[in-house]
Amino acid sequence: MLTDYDNSSSPRADTGASAPRQSRLRYKGILIALAATASVSLNFVTAKYAMEAIEVFTFVPLWFGTACLYSSVYGLTRRRQWATQLRHGWKPLLGVGLLCTVGSLLLFAGLHQLDPTVTSFLARSDTLFMILLGFAVLGERFTARTSGGIALALVGMTIITYASGRAQIWAATMVIAGYLITSLNRLLIKHIAASTSALLINWARVTTAAVVLTAVAIAIGHFHIPSSGSHLIVLVVGAFFGPFLAQALYFYSLRYIGLSELAVMRTTQPLFVALYASVFLGMVPTAKQFAGGLLIIIGAILLTRGRSVEQVNGRRESEIVTN
Repeated sequence: MLTDYDNSSSPRADTGASAPRQSRLRYKGILIALAATASVSLNFVTAKYAMEAIEVFTFVPLWFGTACLYSSVYGLTRRRQWATQLRHGWKPLLGVGLLCTVGSLLLFAGLHQLDPTVTSFLARSDTLFMILLGFAVLGERFTARTSGGIALALVGMTIITYASGRAQIWAATMVIAGYLITSLNRLLIKHIAASTSALLINWARVTTAAVVLTAVAIAIGHFHIPSSGSHLIVLVVGAFFGPFLAQALYFYSLRYIGLSELAVMRTTQPLFVALYASVFLGMVPTAKQFAGGLLIIIGAILLTRGRSVEQVNGRRESEIVTN
């Protein structure tokens, strides 16, 4: 199942299939996308638990280092293809990795202080940032639906930020800034996606982050071998489900569904996180935080569907899946 996604192929390559078969393939893609979302949602809970005993500047290098090992093992099956693409496109891949490094550090630093579900709600701001960046950089236009989605998302982010309390406003700001950088990274990924393996891009992200953050942590004297075995095990498990397995499943789902459908599936992420956080950590967001989160989700869906309308009218898709 962990088949590398060919970026040059159509998400629905089998255009000659019968209507019932196309419907089955679409449902298969939706189920795979939901499985990917459920998998990446574990990021927030496992990372939150691990950082209870592992400080951020130790946790983040270990997290990406473990993800790098998983991706590298898979990469052995694609080593010739990846080697060729690395030789011809290592500079933008390095840029992708460096942006991932900064964005992820901000995200995990914020998550260290916030409820996982609240952080996941704020993560849906990436849809808002992609629309705004598309307007600013790519010259895309707003529709009434996307404008409404932007307004709802902004209101939801404001409610969550202030409902979290003064002590956590800075943490929420770091998470939002992290996802702004992630959205900038997606523009770079979009630029190279047609000629570079999707899973190679993911390997470059986690490898660069692992190397850079390990060097920084050692340089500032904040890299320590964890003494808690249970927290380290959870870190290793989380790094498999989030940065590796979820990405592979996301790319695999694109064989059967479009990017807009996938984006809608990804808006369910906070619901998975809320379930995990309540079951495994006993953490539940406040009513105000949950209300703000629902506004962000509704806004993200409106933004996604607004983009779909543009695609039907002949505009090309500009989302790219990374997480």
